[in-house]
Amino acid sequence: LREWKSISRTKNTDGNLKNGTERSTAKSTNGGRCYEVKQSTVNRTIGNRFEDDLCELLAGYGWWAHNMAQNQVGQPADVIAVKNDIAVLIDCKVCANDRFALSRIECNQEGAMTVWEARGNSHCYFAMKLTDESIYMVHFDDLNLLDSVGTKTITDFSRYMTLEEWVNYMEGNG
Repeated sequence: LREWKSISRTKNTDGNLKNGTERSTAKSTNGGRCYEVKQSTVNRTIGNRFEDDLCELLAGYGWWAHNMAQNQVGQPADVIAVKNDIAVLIDCKVCANDRFALSRIECNQEGAMTVWEARGNSHCYFAMKLTDESIYMVHFDDLNLLDSVGTKTITDFSRYMTLEEWVNYMEGNG
């Protein structure tokens, strides 16, 4: 009850906290003070969960999949997966509105995938998870092509392979 009173004292008439935070995104800490949960923290948690889930899904298909956990200086990609002498560099993106803005490709990701391909590897993908939990695999080269013709956002994922279709394709069954 003390916590609720502390929260209610800091509410504006619109139901939000004084700092503009919606009540549903706040958490209380010692003394009932409220602090905003940063959206970047929420996004990172959701993204990390997807990276773990993708590794488990790929392992279920018989792939060795390793999550290259985030470190202080960033990472070149999220997952490396290998099966039958095929190595794949994968970056995971959660598409909260079933849209993917090409501007979300980070410089270190673009650089790593470019070098990966320059060293004779041809499999660089972005795994994109939509709101219905479906996962689409989009090749890095496709994203480069879209960027070169001025496309800024992907909204139609039907032209790309689902994870299951991609696995069959990569294993020579697609």
